[in-house]
Amino acid sequence: MKAQNRRSLESLNGYCFLCGVFSVFVGLVVVFMNFLNGDFGHIQIGFFVFAIGYALVKISSRITDILNSEPSE
Repeated sequence: MKAQNRRSLESLNGYCFLCGVFSVFVGLVVVFMNFLNGDFGHIQIGFFVFAIGYALVKISSRITDILNSEPSE
């Protein structure tokens, strides 16, 4: 794999991981705030944000697996 492509994937990996962890945290906070306020009609928004964050973390994990499996130049 070319060094420039490897750096790009590492950058994408870090971005996906940080944004994913932040989204998971925000999603859980929204779910618990809506639960405590009894606003059950809007809890699904928190679940959606949580799911998006979880997907970003899994994408980051997959990119890490790809980077580890490819030989570096």
